[in-house]
Formats: sequence, structure tokens, C-alpha cells
Amino acid sequence: MQALFNLVKNFATYKTDKKKRLHVIGDGKTRKQVEEYCKKYENEIEFVFTGSIARENLDDYLIKNVDILFGVGTCVVEGAALKLPSVVLILDMKEFDDLEAFWLYNSKEYTVGILKEQKKDLKIKYTKIHDILDEIYSKNNKKKNGENCYKYYIRNHENYDQFAYNFLNSLKNTTLTYKKIKKCIKYIPYSQYSHELYKLKKLTIIKKITFFNKTKWLLFGFIEIFKEKRLTKESKYYILGIPCKKTSKKVWDFPAARFDNRKDYLGGENVK
Repeated sequence: MQALFNLVKNFATYKTDKKKRLHVIGDGKTRKQVEEYCKKYENEIEFVFTGSIARENLDDYLIKNVDILFGVGTCVVEGAALKLPSVVLILDMKEFDDLEAFWLYNSKEYTVGILKEQKKDLKIKYTKIHDILDEIYSKNNKKKNGENCYKYYIRNHENYDQFAYNFLNSLKNTTLTYKKIKKCIKYIPYSQYSHELYKLKKLTIIKKITFFNKTKWLLFGFIEIFKEKRLTKESKYYILGIPCKKTSKKVWDFPAARFDNRKDYLGGENVK
């Protein structure tokens, strides 16, 4: 979301006599927040909020509507596979200002998303977003940059066997284990995780950890003294691991399931 906000700010200040249109593809729990944010820039940019697009329709939509694909993650690779000029945005968990992004073909180590503070650590060639826009709209280099992104895709992502081989070799050489991962991320999606520390000087007295489906309080950061567990139809409470109370709850479902609006986008078709 913050990567998108930074793109919007840069796009709004881009000087051109052409109409500026930004297609925002996707959906989620922050969609309303995104739409509210974009309202501030409606005088500079025409926004098209598509919602979720079914995979079998996505390629056709991108080819027909996109001059430059800005994104983070595998969506940038998917754009490159279609020979679209594809650009990786800088991201962060909070709002930030940054004038740069990078062409996918300038990426290193398969990188398709970095935090703002990681920019100095990765020796990637960054390009100002305004210069990226000039490449397409002033210099008419859409085909050239699309081809460069496609070549990068073929070289680094097209061969699944080689990709799997590289990935398995990386796993073999790492000290990261499944046990360590479980310790770090105890609930997926991990973006639903937060923690608070209550300290006396430098000593942690209480640590509060909140997941989407549970909250627990730890004495000195590791002794569990109280826990609330939010189940499908009820919440359960524990003191020192001993059940002490139950309360009825409304039915809970996985967060992303609430925001699948593909049937609306596809004209009311029954989408599973």
C-alpha cells in the first residue's frame, strides 16, 4: 500500500500534456483506505480501481491497458513475461517519500521488492520515476524496455527446473530451519502480527503479542500469564495456561476471503 502511495505522489507531480491514468489492480482489507488516499490526487490522475481480476483474464487486461507496470513481487515478473515495461517499486510499512524505483532488468539476486532502508545495501541501478515515465511517454521506448524486461525474465525466471535447482541449493546452504521459521512467524498472514512492550527502565515487564486469531501477555517477555484465543464461533481465555472463560463469537473467516470481488468485475459470473 505504501509503495502505491509513493507512486501516486510521484505520478501526480509528473509534467505532461497527456492524460494520466493509473489502473490499480487488486483488492484487500485496505482498499477503502487506498481509494480515500487517491481522492486527493483526482485532479492530476484518473484512477481505475479494477478490484481482483481472474488469472485467466489478467494477461489480456494488462496487454490492452498498461504502458508501464509498476509493482512489487511476482506481478512484476508476470508483466515482464508479457513484454511489458516492468518496474519494481520501493516499499515500506509506513508512508515515505522516494523519487526512485528500478527496472526489473536492473535487478540483482532475483530481487522484486526492497525496503527503503535496504537501498544502499543492494547494488541495484535505481532510476527516478519521472525518468521512467519519460522513457515511455517522451522517448517512445515502450518496446525497447519491454524487450529488456522480457530478456531478464527468460534469463532468470523462465526455466522452472533451473529456478527450482537454485532454490533448493539455497535451502541446502542456509542455517534457517522450519523450527526457526515457526518461532518467528506463528501465524500466517504475518502482516496481522503486532507486539507491544511494557518496560521498567530497560527491563521488559510485560510483552503483549497480537495475532489475528489470538492475543497473549508474557511476563518478562517469555512467561505466558494470560491468553485470549479467538476461534470460529467463540473466544477462549487462559490464565497460566488454564482455561478460565468462554464467550460466543461471530463466525470468523480468513481475511482475504472477505474481499474477493471477481464476480462483480466479471459482470456477476459465478467465480469460485
